[in-house]
Amino acid sequence: MKKNEEKSGGRIFRVLSLIFILILVLFASFYLFLFVRCFGAEEKIGFLKECAIMRVELYGSSAGTVSARLALLDTSGKEFAVLDRSWRGDVLSVDFSSASFGERTFLFPVAVSSARYLSGGDRRTYRGTPLSRYYLYDGECAFLDSSFSKKSRRALYDLASFAIWQSSKFRSSYSSVTSLDLSALERGITYEIYADFSSGSLRLSRT
Repeated sequence: MKKNEEKSGGRIFRVLSLIFILILVLFASFYLFLFVRCFGAEEKIGFLKECAIMRVELYGSSAGTVSARLALLDTSGKEFAVLDRSWRGDVLSVDFSSASFGERTFLFPVAVSSARYLSGGDRRTYRGTPLSRYYLYDGECAFLDSSFSKKSRRALYDLASFAIWQSSKFRSSYSSVTSLDLSALERGITYEIYADFSSGSLRLSRT
């Protein structure tokens, strides 16, 4: 009886080990797929000057919530997606993830996060609002305006997919996450977030 139990336990362990290895292989294969297709993608996009990719206006905060209007902009400056709502907390920030290939660094907003300051100087961060679904769809990236070809928008989609995947898994020399704090913004004033695709830097500018 005891031997049968040991054999049964051994089989279960081997099955679980096989499932675990299979999951690791699938994970590695998907990551490799996302990674490899980024090489050469930047060449299909062409030149990109520094441009505004988000527009932000903070309304104010009360009763444990902070309200704001955040819009995503394409390279022509046109708004193609808007979040006009409240978040739990006192302050907001926007998390960006990058994809660095071909001596250029492409930045993509990943999520809008909120936080609340607690007594004693502690800070509680709430789960962010994902943003990728607003600019990644139909295999293209909406940050490029209609003057860019479908091939360019698909190439930027590939780079964004890699950056987003990396942001939730692990860091590498090809990708990093930057958080842009919006707490210093004046209420009722519109600001724009500019991305420099050469240096991979971000800056806030009052409109």
